[in-house]
Amino acid sequence: MWGYGGKYYCVFVVFGWMSSEERNLKNHVDLYDSLLWDLLVCHSQFLNMFLPDKAANLASDLVSELVKVGDELKAKPVPLLFASFSGGHNACMYKVLQILERICETRLSHDDCRLVRNCISGFIYDSCPVDFTRDLGA
Repeated sequence: MWGYGGKYYCVFVVFGWMSSEERNLKNHVDLYDSLLWDLLVCHSQFLNMFLPDKAANLASDLVSELVKVGDELKAKPVPLLFASFSGGHNACMYKVLQILERICETRLSHDDCRLVRNCISGFIYDSCPVDFTRDLGA
């Protein structure tokens, strides 16, 4: 993305729909890659929605990857965007947010979580992010 007098970079985290595969998200990956954004894709399994420990393990691994990027962010923070496709928010993204808010137990330090949390700039949903029938993600 071109800005005033230079380039702006972004870290884009894509939460694919449950049981999605690389080929399903190729067009999206190619688009954001063409903008020179760093991209992290999370493919969660269907059972993550019903087994919080499974979702928490995946979310913890994802946050650990963001912390690695975060080491670079300490020098120059960049926007961090989350995009969720069809249930990806129920299968993993809510757990990531709970880890970053320290609601969910994790092995990550408070400073690491705060660094990543402070870089979050927005959320993109391709379907409704609100689940009115369950308290998952509340």
